[in-house]
Amino acid sequence: PPLRNAQPKSDPIYKATTAKRAIPHPPKTDSIYRYTSRDHHIMGIPDLSQADIVLIGFGGTAPAQVLHLVSKAVNDHNYHSITTLRSQSMEYALLQPPHRTFLHNTSLPASSSKRLIIYNLPPSLTEYLSTASQEEASFVRSRLFLSSNLPDNEEIIISFDANHGSFLGVPPDATEADLKSYVHSNNAAFVAQLASATLDALSTLDRSAASQLSPATQSSDVVVLVGSGGREHALAVALARSPLVESVICLPGNGGTRAEGGKIANATAADGTPL
Repeated sequence: PPLRNAQPKSDPIYKATTAKRAIPHPPKTDSIYRYTSRDHHIMGIPDLSQADIVLIGFGGTAPAQVLHLVSKAVNDHNYHSITTLRSQSMEYALLQPPHRTFLHNTSLPASSSKRLIIYNLPPSLTEYLSTASQEEASFVRSRLFLSSNLPDNEEIIISFDANHGSFLGVPPDATEADLKSYVHSNNAAFVAQLASATLDALSTLDRSAASQLSPATQSSDVVVLVGSGGREHALAVALARSPLVESVICLPGNGGTRAEGGKIANATAADGTPL
């Protein structure tokens, strides 16, 4: 406005208000500043307010049980939108027969069902301790705690245990039809059972991590990596990031692994000559 432009830049009030307006706010499309449907900010997790189904942490796997549950939710309960987080193989697998399920199904009538979040429990402690898995676990925990405090829970969170090929909190004798009826029945006791099973599994992983990382019980591994190419160099760097790995010995290794330092070293003979 003209009145504001007329203020001299030496005016302290002008300086203060200009500085306040100049504070940068990260855009909501920024990959670092992403948000969830309830303004709960978690780094790396996009806005899920428009997602009916969310698949988290499946990576390169596509379990048949999860595919059947998702395709039935879309076809029988009119779920419109599927969002995948670090679940790239699920996108392709859902398009294949017999599922033929698209990530966006706008032609279907509106669904009255709750949002379905399917979380793939990390199959190993090493994967659980990775940055991506920690962000996903924090997100799942926050949604479980947030949902428990809401009178009208709008989400169902169910976890898949890849090591046993089953959903956590679901009776072991339940059939596929039973599972679908449980998930879509809006049974508060069943939803609480699913949440309890997920939190218990994450707590078990936390206890294992605490035991592994404790100085009194820590048992780090020495990894011998056979090869001398760039692929082995990349593997050595990835292995060295794990807190469960004490050192990576490359046999014979290359100039790149020799220069890495830290946990990474090339194998040498007793006299120090390269093997």
